Amino acid sequence: PSASLGRKSRTGLLGVSVDPTCKSSFRAKIKVNGRQINLGSYPTPELAQQAYFAAKALHHAGELAE
Repeated sequence: PSASLGRKSRTGLLGVSVDPTCKSSFRAKIKVNGRQINLGSYPTPELAQQAYFAAKALHHAGELAE
């Protein structure tokens, strides 16, 4: 799945950022109903992105169909 990224994206992956408390891990986040939800920290950016897409499927399923 592709989506546009902000200019400040350091990972190049949607919903994934470098964890500021531990530079060797990656944090996944998603925004739902205007609130940001932290999905946890992961050892690789790919695992963090998988968590983001799983949460997106759960929270935003059918949003375009409405």
